[in-house]
Amino acid sequence: KTGDLEIGPMSLTIARRRARVAPSADQIRQSETLSIHVTEPPLAGRPPGYVVGDTGNFSLSAETTPRDIEQDGAVGVTVDLSGTGNVPSSITPPARAGIEWLTPEVHEKMGATAGDKYGGKRTFGFVVRLHKSGLTDLGELALPYYNPDTRAYGVARATLGVVNVRPGATPAPSAEAAFDPLA
Repeated sequence: KTGDLEIGPMSLTIARRRARVAPSADQIRQSETLSIHVTEPPLAGRPPGYVVGDTGNFSLSAETTPRDIEQDGAVGVTVDLSGTGNVPSSITPPARAGIEWLTPEVHEKMGATAGDKYGGKRTFGFVVRLHKSGLTDLGELALPYYNPDTRAYGVARATLGVVNVRPGATPAPSAEAAFDPLA
């Protein structure tokens, strides 16, 4: 959300062993109200696919296993997204004919990092079904982001690799499929 945002004060009551009555004014501590002015990253130089909010400094890595399967089989693609800032909670795989990406299982380890920044790592575990035989290039993941430290856009990339998809066993025709009433 852009504009002037206000974060209200936080209250803390400090309990003392001797105090057995309602908290007094000297036991209550309160932070000040914070005002933050938020702007959207610049339009100039914005890469295609950038989503407002993908702000920080990120890197991607990916591993695909196995690399040799039968047609209509599946491979596992593990994608690690790490960095500082507003680390995205989802990532969009490349759309390609004959490749079906199932909803990933997501694991995260987020929190404060060195230098008082928020960040960490999200791991996306995809199951990918491959429906066409032959060498299948899964493509590349790309995550455009804005880095407020450098005031520039960047794109984190990870190549997913090629999988050899062998033709699957052809099922035997059923008795109904073999019947031709016009023959």
